[in-house]
Amino acid sequence: MGRFLTLDELRSQIDLSRERLARERGEILSLAPLPDGYNRDTYSFYYVRAERLGLNAITARLNEVSWLPMHIDPGEEFLLEDRTSIKKWLSSPAASKPDSSCFGNDFAHALTRVALAYGWESAEFSSAASRVGALFHDLSCLIGLIYYGVWMAENGILGVPTTDPTNLGLTAKEVFSVMSSPEVARFIAERERAQARGKHGKKRTSPFLRVIDNVNWDGGPSHHSS
Repeated sequence: MGRFLTLDELRSQIDLSRERLARERGEILSLAPLPDGYNRDTYSFYYVRAERLGLNAITARLNEVSWLPMHIDPGEEFLLEDRTSIKKWLSSPAASKPDSSCFGNDFAHALTRVALAYGWESAEFSSAASRVGALFHDLSCLIGLIYYGVWMAENGILGVPTTDPTNLGLTAKEVFSVMSSPEVARFIAERERAQARGKHGKKRTSPFLRVIDNVNWDGGPSHHSS
């Protein structure tokens, strides 16, 4: 059963989603603590593969939301530009257990530790990679909703109908459909005309848009917004 989500409720939902994603990040990073007797050469070899598999999992999930107005580029921070930092860590006589402060990305380190503990073909590694991909998917949706929230506030839109505000992916899709609908385009055009008339001495304000009909919730967004 859908319900109308006000702009204030959207902001509250964004805050709750931030907290949930932060908890999920912490849980992923603590899935498999690295034992004291690990081999550094083996770790570095596993890390390079985990980095590639992790990026594949993330990219697959981000492709599902390529229609969002803003995109995350995971390769920029997930992939090492070169292997100098790994070589430096390997050659250090007092190297600590590796994390992003030594080299690379913390999610890739987490996947490396899971692979070392359970193996590449294990259900544990598959689950961990899936969770990393899902986290980036939801983070991308969250960024999109933040963008939409600002856009709604700037254009006098107090809210939109949604199905399940706790579902970031579904909510982002529904909000995108509303924001790109002809009804919203007409509303904004009329509001801008009213504001222009007001500047010429006519005191008239356009009402806030509260309910939008004729939106197809069954299908996803049909075009890309940039």
